[in-house]
Amino acid sequence: GLGDSPGGGKLERQGPGGLQLPAVSRGRRRMVGRQRDAPMVTKSGYLHKRSFKGHKDVVNAFLSDETRLFTASSDATIKVWALDSGALLTTLEGHQQGVCCLALHADALFSGSFDATVLKWDLFEMRSTRAFRGHSEAVKGIVLRDKWLLSASRDKTVRVWNEASGKCIAILRGHTAPVLCLVGMDRLLYTGSDDCSIRQWDWLSGAQMREYGGHTDGVTDLKVAGENLFSASFDATVRMWDIKSGQCVRICKADAGLRGLEIAAGKVFGAGNNACLYIWDLSATRTEPLTSDRIARGGLTMVTVDGNTVFAASADNIVRVWEKVSSAQQTSAAGITSGAGGGGKSTSERAVSFPPGARKYIGGLVEDSASESEGEGEEGAEVKQRKGAESGGPFNVFEGMHTDKVHGVCAAEGMLLCCSSDNSISRIPLTQDGEAAGTGEITRFQGHEDRVLDIVTVADGEVLFSGSADGTVKKWDVASGKCIGTLTGHTDWVSCLCTSDGALFSGSWDGTVRKWDLSTDRFITQLSGHQDPVHCLCASPGVVMSGSRDCAIRAWRSESGECIKIYEGHTAVVSALVIQDPVLYSASWDRTIRIWDLQTGRRLRVLPQQPQPVLCLALMKGVLFAGGSDCKVRALDPGSGKELACLEGHSQAVNKLSLLGGRLFSASDDGTVAEWRPTRVAPLATQPPPVSQDSAPLADRIAGGPSLSVVRAAAGSLATQLTTEAQFLTQAELEDPELAAVQGFLLKQGSVFRRWSRRYYTLDRGVLAYFADEKRRRALDHVVMKDVVAVARDADGSLGVELGFTVTTADREYRLAAPSEQELASWIQAFTVYVDAAELRGKIALKKMLRKY
Repeated sequence: GLGDSPGGGKLERQGPGGLQLPAVSRGRRRMVGRQRDAPMVTKSGYLHKRSFKGHKDVVNAFLSDETRLFTASSDATIKVWALDSGALLTTLEGHQQGVCCLALHADALFSGSFDATVLKWDLFEMRSTRAFRGHSEAVKGIVLRDKWLLSASRDKTVRVWNEASGKCIAILRGHTAPVLCLVGMDRLLYTGSDDCSIRQWDWLSGAQMREYGGHTDGVTDLKVAGENLFSASFDATVRMWDIKSGQCVRICKADAGLRGLEIAAGKVFGAGNNACLYIWDLSATRTEPLTSDRIARGGLTMVTVDGNTVFAASADNIVRVWEKVSSAQQTSAAGITSGAGGGGKSTSERAVSFPPGARKYIGGLVEDSASESEGEGEEGAEVKQRKGAESGGPFNVFEGMHTDKVHGVCAAEGMLLCCSSDNSISRIPLTQDGEAAGTGEITRFQGHEDRVLDIVTVADGEVLFSGSADGTVKKWDVASGKCIGTLTGHTDWVSCLCTSDGALFSGSWDGTVRKWDLSTDRFITQLSGHQDPVHCLCASPGVVMSGSRDCAIRAWRSESGECIKIYEGHTAVVSALVIQDPVLYSASWDRTIRIWDLQTGRRLRVLPQQPQPVLCLALMKGVLFAGGSDCKVRALDPGSGKELACLEGHSQAVNKLSLLGGRLFSASDDGTVAEWRPTRVAPLATQPPPVSQDSAPLADRIAGGPSLSVVRAAAGSLATQLTTEAQFLTQAELEDPELAAVQGFLLKQGSVFRRWSRRYYTLDRGVLAYFADEKRRRALDHVVMKDVVAVARDADGSLGVELGFTVTTADREYRLAAPSEQELASWIQAFTVYVDAAELRGKIALKKMLRKY
């Protein structure tokens, strides 16, 4: 539920559903007052006309012709809608991963995807007719020019294709980070990148003509209007550039990062990460917007303007349409939302007036909202109960505590707390059996300027700490809901919190963990080592563990902040950690849960791969509970990996789990918190894997365990190992080729989103390791070659890349590609030697057994 999708972009983020309440069919339901999806009329005078709902993930792009709307989503589909009626006409399926961008040309639709391809679609037959393959990472933008197609990618390049043949004829290189957007004008091409720059190209010759500098974060969208170029950025600004001079002539400022912009009718429209539509007047000199309206529940991803109509896509999976209305209609329409704080009355209890003709625009908007209480959610709670524990559903579902996705939940004696993307924290009291203790009891903690990502309680639940995307940690008095302190120092989102040995630890997207004194709020030290954002923390006496987007887990002494071990093996973001000395459980976006020996760092077991990325873990009475982006909480037996139960009730990703006695609470992107009573779930009687046993303090035991270099040395030279067994070998077997070292760049396909990335590989002394680059500072992952059972060249092209091959172990299949035939032959030969050697060891073992017999 947080941040980047694995592999890039700063806002490929899921959000909760639209106006309709989450479809939870079982369990007791607790409704605590919800804000409606959006105001009927915005401050800038736009009336809601229609919502296009149907995608199951973020809508990244859309476009329209005269009668149809095309929408592209991270659910890997493109949907085609009737503009006039809003009816879904068809769904186009063909991409293997989410769809990022769209372009129309003649009677064809073109789509770019996270699967690194561009597909061409015939709009009469509604099928894919051609694939453009060559990029190694997500395609973020497409431009058509006559018979040429230009595509921008996260692989830092722009490719020029012959649209008729599908052949790549040129590659434009120069950006030092992913290219996020592009726009063309005759022979000129402008590209915006995550390296904060804009570059101007003559795309026919491939020459770079100019570089525009000024943004302080990634450039997300570009538009050309007259003699000016406009750029939107994650740095919360829109810049206007004079094309002739290359100078920035104006800056428009927003309150949040921007993902899209549009220029129309002398105004600039900006799509904000905070779900706000910003409008600036080009005729004015002020940098602040004329208006900013929150028009969705998730961050806006794109905005377009057609006359008096605004289309906006958002991370809550919806495209909304808004139409400009007159002042008289605005005044009349205000009756729909007036009295928002009117004593908690429902919509049906209020006199509602509509502007002329507004009924057909509003459609089901009022009906969708009729079941929701108005106001800020402080009053008017209503409890709907239904016995669900017997049917396998949640025991309780708490709805209406927040108006956006819920990131964190903390259950304590007598209360339930949760935090959300609506920038707030909510608290409700619980009775002894876990039910809400009545109506009108919600307490809202407000003070953060951006989404609240995690919370933790201390002092027996009297004090609460919260981490936020505004870069701060706040301290709250739980009884009153008042902020009593703010901890600053992080330079990016504060994503996770934990406490250990009288200290608070905060993990951040700036790649660091900071330690604070719990009693004085004083900053003590900074734990640095991760190369990417820190996503999760957990603690045990004397030790703090952190998981990061760099795929590594680090163990730190909680007293000194010293890094004492690195656990490597995951291939995507490490999203959750649980310590049960002497083992560590870790979950990842690579869809795996791994069990580690804390002392040695040895991987004890990899549980069977889950259907979707795993986002959170909890351990209760020997059962491991895992919540993921497939909306489910699964109960797993840690010993065997078998699924004991599947808890269903959420309609979107499950972000966090919290335990209170025998009760399990889950927080979800659908804006709810569910309570479960898994009383009948028990672990199987399986034999646990052997672990190191030592009575020394955990930190000392971890510090004394082996590192990757020790594992590499332990693997040893297979040639040396085999020589010692010469008495059991025939002469032909003794002539087995010597095991040589190989190194170089290979393309590697990710295990989750199947994106190709360029990595530096080394095969030496029985260990295959790969690194971010040839400097080889730290291995991202490694495979002991004795675990490899097969290597094969991709003869039929099923991998979708040239010179591809697979390396198979007992756990998984690694998909790789070499840059040349010669290097491919070298790698396959080296792998084959190890595979043959493994077979040879089997022969030796068999001959030993026969001789002994």
